[in-house]
Amino acid sequence: AGLVEKYILSKTHSAVAKATEAFERYQLNDIPSIITDIFLEISRTYIQLTRDKANSEEEADRKVVLDTIYHCLLNAVKIMSPLCPFITEQIYLNFKAEFGLTQESIHNFDWPAYDEKLIDKELEQRFDIVKTVLQSILSAREKSDLGVRWPVGEVVAVTDNEDAKRAITEFEETVKVQTNIKKLTVVDNFPPIKTSIKADYTKIGPDFGDKAPQIIAAIATTSPDAILKKILRGTKFIRNGEGEDIELTEKHFIIKREVPDTYTEGEFRNGFIYLDKTRTKELDAEGMCRELMRKVQAMRKEVGLVKQDRIGLFIQVDEETANSLKPFNDMIKEKVGASQMNLTYNEPAKMHQHKKKVKVKDKEFMVEFDKL
Repeated sequence: AGLVEKYILSKTHSAVAKATEAFERYQLNDIPSIITDIFLEISRTYIQLTRDKANSEEEADRKVVLDTIYHCLLNAVKIMSPLCPFITEQIYLNFKAEFGLTQESIHNFDWPAYDEKLIDKELEQRFDIVKTVLQSILSAREKSDLGVRWPVGEVVAVTDNEDAKRAITEFEETVKVQTNIKKLTVVDNFPPIKTSIKADYTKIGPDFGDKAPQIIAAIATTSPDAILKKILRGTKFIRNGEGEDIELTEKHFIIKREVPDTYTEGEFRNGFIYLDKTRTKELDAEGMCRELMRKVQAMRKEVGLVKQDRIGLFIQVDEETANSLKPFNDMIKEKVGASQMNLTYNEPAKMHQHKKKVKVKDKEFMVEFDKL
């Protein structure tokens, strides 16, 4: 099991522990949010992050994902069953039929026990940070009009928070795979971004009255970097001329970051990400390849093929594009279940059973295949 499995197992056993305590204290109003949280984590987070693993050619990988989902979902259904007896019974009956379970009903099970050894609160907290990084990168992609199938050369995460650094480094591969980026760099500061900060008199005046002039004077004699670090770390104060601690927050300042045109900025918990929008022929070729694979998969589905079915694939496109996609031949074959493939600018040597013209950006592909 990998880090993502350890995370979802920890979340599941934490949920069982919380639900157990809430039931014992008769705090029934707390239970729906516990159940909602774990169901969403299983469906939106774990299943999303393990799509490739679940479709791996390696049986061991597929088994890890299936076993993890089975364990987490069954426990989630058990703690949900007292509140939603009929829905959980139907879910369980589906489980029973699929896995050959012997219990007649979800309500015949004992209340689940949680395993303290599987609960890692620090891992859960670090992954919470990682989720904000994932969301921020995906949002920056949208702003940059770069769909997730088009690889990005680099994303720079800027933070001086040690927990955030550890979280991003620990889950680096997960972030890279999920957001389709080639390189993820974590730094304390990023020189291409120029930051300026100045007092916002319209907020300081009303909040501090007579003390406002002293506070503004104190700000003027403090370096912008020092103020920014205090605010980002949550220190939230400076000292005025009389040595008094004054609480200031981000709202008391006008903060501007000058971001070069080659980057798109995103914010995450404890820092910022900068997505490098620079395109290369190699990145665009891989993006085109990923889009093409999706279209071939859609064609397979349209004609009723299942995953196990193998095809003989012929793809015709202009010579330049065909040559640029050659390095991805094996990847295309594996992803679309092609035992044979010919990606060329030449005309096909024979008629194929299925045929369709598809477009990726400004390129037209003729895709043809036979079921083998």
